[in-house]
Amino acid sequence: WDSGFHQLLVSSWDVDLSRAMLRSWFAQIDKKGWLPREQILGPEARARVPDEFVPQHPSVANPPTLLLAVLKHMRIAREQQERGCAHAAENDAEFTAFLQAVYPSLRRHVKWYLRTQASTSDKGREGLSFRWQGRSEKHCLASGLDDFPRADWVTDDEGHVDLHSWMILVTQAMEEMAAWLRDHDTTSAKSNYAKHAKRYAELRANLVAELNALHWNPDANMYCDYAVNPNTTRKEFIVAPGYVSLFPVLLGIVPADAPHLDRMLDVMRKHLWTPHGLLSLSHQHEKFASSENYWRGDIWININYLALASLRHYGYRVDGPYRQRAAAMYDELKQNVVSNILREFERTGFVWERYASSTPETHKRGGRGKGARPFTGWTALVALAMADEY
Repeated sequence: WDSGFHQLLVSSWDVDLSRAMLRSWFAQIDKKGWLPREQILGPEARARVPDEFVPQHPSVANPPTLLLAVLKHMRIAREQQERGCAHAAENDAEFTAFLQAVYPSLRRHVKWYLRTQASTSDKGREGLSFRWQGRSEKHCLASGLDDFPRADWVTDDEGHVDLHSWMILVTQAMEEMAAWLRDHDTTSAKSNYAKHAKRYAELRANLVAELNALHWNPDANMYCDYAVNPNTTRKEFIVAPGYVSLFPVLLGIVPADAPHLDRMLDVMRKHLWTPHGLLSLSHQHEKFASSENYWRGDIWININYLALASLRHYGYRVDGPYRQRAAAMYDELKQNVVSNILREFERTGFVWERYASSTPETHKRGGRGKGARPFTGWTALVALAMADEY
């Protein structure tokens, strides 16, 4: 999922290069719609990958961040149309050709997600609830948030709110692509694109409704994973304030006038806020900074970038009762993230994979670079944040 974030950067400097890279990725989608989670190309790359990560299973997914990049390309194409730039017609034709090339593979890919990641919970509504295949009691590598706390047991009768949110984003991207091709394609496929756009819009609406029905925990006032306890056969919410619970807001799914948005801003502020960026897990959670301590507190810039994009959306781009609050949080979070990365770069000479967590009592010692370095992968998204580009 790193590559989708990388393309957000690349597309800001070279649209053609980014489209070529996306086409290369989508060409790896097989006939059944699977895109392997790890792409280990060549002996040099293979030599640096631990043996246990080399085999790939065709039921295991990864967050579809490449579609974040496709949505950005959509925005670029629309902005060029609106500005009426000198080469608008040529640019439209090039973007249409790009979508025509990748759309069939992405259709297969989305069908694969809906088929393989569907939860068996809430029988009668199968296909509208999702869980990451291949997770263990300790890890959910497919999610990208490897050791973030999930249910203590593994079952098909569980739902993961981050995956559900990603599926909403997937259907949004497919709807927008189909609508563009409906309006720009001149072949006999035009009518099919119209049907597809309508179908994806309907599916997205259903998924949004199910998100709130299945994942909103009224007692904790936040979105949560859920799982059916095998001992009691009852559905239980997994309360873990952190990146997973934020995803409906991170991806802009929650309406700007929804009270749920205000409650999730509370989660950000009360559980995850530090002078260095948003923690991955609440400092009040029992598993905070425990075990491997990878996604159990440390600050990751890819998710903080999504949070900044979301807060800017709610605070500056749409009207709603929480606009002023979101705008103030955006301004403060941007300052916190940018200044911490700069401070650590000046101290160490490196941009880091992640930054150390802290509690209200230890903020002065928090924010230090950790993990791989130099890490000019998704941490380089700070350049886009500095430019208010999302």
